[in-house]
Amino acid sequence: ALAQPEFPVIYEDINLLVINKPAGIAVHEGKQVLKRHSVIGALESKYRDQGVSPRLVHRLDKDTSGVLLIAKDEQTAARLEAIFAGEKEAEKEYLCLLAGRLQDNHGRIDFALPGREGAPVRALTRFKVLDRFSQTTLARASIQTGRMHQIRMHFAELGYPVVLDDQHGDFTFNKQFRRVYGLKRQFLHACRLGIEIGGKKHVWSAPVPKDLQDVIDALGSAEKNR
Repeated sequence: ALAQPEFPVIYEDINLLVINKPAGIAVHEGKQVLKRHSVIGALESKYRDQGVSPRLVHRLDKDTSGVLLIAKDEQTAARLEAIFAGEKEAEKEYLCLLAGRLQDNHGRIDFALPGREGAPVRALTRFKVLDRFSQTTLARASIQTGRMHQIRMHFAELGYPVVLDDQHGDFTFNKQFRRVYGLKRQFLHACRLGIEIGGKKHVWSAPVPKDLQDVIDALGSAEKNR
């Protein structure tokens, strides 16, 4: 049997748990994911003895790593869900590598995406370019709205999809990139989350995982050797 996954804890108190979610693990069960192999399933079994039932209040894609906030009780979950549902309440920052050289140093992508009921809802992504390589752009993206696949869909629509995004990305580019750099998943990492709870501002961050840092280093040294 697979061992229960363990997650690095960034922060914990009586109501909140913040973990650095590894890539490759789903936050909840799904068609191809057993509950016990998901983040929430693993946390439920870990906390059962303490009488705590962890609740998801926002989501990260299976192949996205980084800061994930979990409520440890119903009341906190309800409060946090309300915050995440509102605009401008939670600040979520992601590190992403994009296919192509994005010309603008910073900007905003503001077009509607499908909401939970399928009807288009407003979605706003701001970005800042951190570095440009010969065929890719490293950027930081921040979102206040949390639509499903928001960053991935927004950059794909702009014509600079997230590297190795197998759903909204550039298949040919991805295949070549994977071969050269050995990356196994989309280059998307939730590096920072800021939120105000009960009048107190919290900011949590998660370091860049090794698989992504290795790619950044390799891209950088390839540039120097050209």
